Amino acid sequence: MQIALVDDQFYDLHQSEAFLKNYLAQNFSQIADSIRLYTFLNPQDFLNSFEPHKFDLFILDIFMKPLNGIQVAQVIRKRDKDASIIFLTSSEDFILEGYKVFAVGYFLKPFADNAEQFNETFSFVFQKLLANQKILPSR
Repeated sequence: MQIALVDDQFYDLHQSEAFLKNYLAQNFSQIADSIRLYTFLNPQDFLNSFEPHKFDLFILDIFMKPLNGIQVAQVIRKRDKDASIIFLTSSEDFILEGYKVFAVGYFLKPFADNAEQFNETFSFVFQKLLANQKILPSR
C-alpha cells in the first residue's frame, strides 16, 4: 500500500507524517512496514510523479501553492476514480468542495486535535484498502 501526503508547510508535513506513522504502528503493526508513505512539499512535484493507481490513499492540504488541494484532488479524481482522498487543512471553508471530489475525510490540523475522528475514518479507509488488496491484518 502506498500513501501520498502533500502539504507545502514543512512543519505540518512532518508532523502529519509522524502522526500517521505512529497510528499505523499502533493499529496496523503487522503490515505497517509494508506501507509506504511518500511526502511532497510541493503539489506540482506530486502531480509530476502521479500515475493512476500508484497510490492507494492521498492526504492533501488545501491551502497550497501553486495549486490548492482541491485542484490537486480534481486532477487525481479525473485520472483515478477509485482513489481514497482525505483533506487535512486549517479551515472548514472547503468541506463542500471536498464532497465534490468524493473525499472520504476532512480533518482540521493538526491530526492530534482530531484523533478520535481520524481513528474512525482511517480504520474504515484502511479496512477497505486492505480488503481490496486481499491483505487483512490480524489484530
